[in-house]
Amino acid sequence: MNDERQESIKSEMLTYYDERAPEYDDWYERRNQYHDPGADDQWADELAVLDRAAASFGRGRVLEVACGTGRWTAHLAANPAVEEVVAVDASPAMLAAGRARVVEGAEKVRWVRADAYDLPFAAGEFDAFFAGFFLSHVPPEEASDLLSRFTGLLRPGGEAGLFDSLLPEGAEPVQVQRRTLTIGSTHNVLKVYYTADTLNALLSTVGSGVRTVHTGKYFVAGWWAQSDS
Repeated sequence: MNDERQESIKSEMLTYYDERAPEYDDWYERRNQYHDPGADDQWADELAVLDRAAASFGRGRVLEVACGTGRWTAHLAANPAVEEVVAVDASPAMLAAGRARVVEGAEKVRWVRADAYDLPFAAGEFDAFFAGFFLSHVPPEEASDLLSRFTGLLRPGGEAGLFDSLLPEGAEPVQVQRRTLTIGSTHNVLKVYYTADTLNALLSTVGSGVRTVHTGKYFVAGWWAQSDS
């Protein structure tokens, strides 16, 4: 995919997620077009694994990139070890949904509209970094550099974590998907799938103490740390 095509899809994805905000949680909750009686129970079980992991992640000041509707923000803010969550998203509609969702612990959350590729923060501002289902929309050739920049915002010894979609069996790892919203609009969306092994290889280029796991069929998660040096 050439640079012009990538930039076009990035711009289209901003529009897509802004328009998708009112129905985004249908994906998590397996409602409407995502409902599948034969798979919903396993999905819920695997999602619960991520919920528990998010609830125990982080300390001090946490940066969350692409916070979306605040599902993970709520877990991060509920952690007693976390003092502040700086929740960033480029979509005004997603940020509004997040504010509405996070009631308990709202005083610990600062909502910031910003481009993940151009964050308004300095090196060493945060104790932890988190992103839920963002990496899969980053072109693979840009992923290491972008994650390195995120990691660089951590204090020495700071921790980082992410959740994303596990590569389905037999699927191509890099896809441009044509998606339709309930309002009828259609959008091109870049989707990059990882396995625990390919995610481990990527994270090993940006930090230390890398650990990756998959939940079974649907999700992959990874953790790493900023170097102490």
